[in-house]
Amino acid sequence: MIWSQLNSLEQWNVVLESEEKFIVFKHSTRCSISTTALSRFERDWDTSSSVKLYYLDLLEHRNISNDSSSGCMISSYESEAIRV
Repeated sequence: MIWSQLNSLEQWNVVLESEEKFIVFKHSTRCSISTTALSRFERDWDTSSSVKLYYLDLLEHRNISNDSSSGCMISSYESEAIRV
């Protein structure tokens, strides 16, 4: 499984404006539930999928997390996966 790190709002905007299907996993690195969810997601992921995967560390990049939630019109929680 290959994750692309989201590290800036500019990068998030490029991803959001792209035509490709993608999933963003918003991970709270201090939360055991988030760690379990990430582990299960990785275990069950269909490696033949063409969906691009992005990983967002909530603690390091809260601004991107907030922007991604408001931009997709969803409530933000500690960990979540967004499929666009």
